[in-house]
Amino acid sequence: IPVITVNLATIQKHTASVQMADISAGYAVGKEMGKQLGGKGNVVIIQSPPGAILGVNREKGFRQALAELYPAIKIVGAQSAEGWKKEIAITIMNSFLQANKQLDGVFAVNDNMAEGAMIAAESAGRLSQIKIWGANGQKSTLALIEQGKLAGTAYNNSFEQGSMIATMAMEIMTKKLGPSKDKETKIIQIPPFAATFETVKQIKAEDRW
Repeated sequence: IPVITVNLATIQKHTASVQMADISAGYAVGKEMGKQLGGKGNVVIIQSPPGAILGVNREKGFRQALAELYPAIKIVGAQSAEGWKKEIAITIMNSFLQANKQLDGVFAVNDNMAEGAMIAAESAGRLSQIKIWGANGQKSTLALIEQGKLAGTAYNNSFEQGSMIATMAMEIMTKKLGPSKDKETKIIQIPPFAATFETVKQIKAEDRW
């Protein structure tokens, strides 16, 4: 049986895995946030649950971008939000705000947590001082970017992923190719798009999920 996974591949070899390029997504966030901060400042990371490779890779890319491009930007805190939840991110962000009189940027490794960080910063009256970024590009987050409440997100076109998987599956079935005979799982990565206030309108309504 041919097996194609989306975003998270299984350990066992299978036909293919269509994924968001998570390291590239984190790198894009670091690059764009650094521009917004003028190459200096204090930032924090709201992390994924421990062991979640998707979040680990996004954080890895973000740290890499800051180290390579903006060494004057300091990462002053990083904490995991269990379950990727907005409510937990609010609590974590409140702690970061209390611990840091100067906080200039936040990278939450998914959009739900970015929205939670935004709620906490807005309640504390500090939202205008902090560039908050997420990753995924869900519809609610794109709307908040358009409103100027979030600085950006690494947008992933989930519909493009689904179309690609459907096309691959149809080709396998119509040509009766069967399971892949390759030695390793074929990994296909969808490049991220850095959606900011200036660029978010390039994402069409039909591509918002």
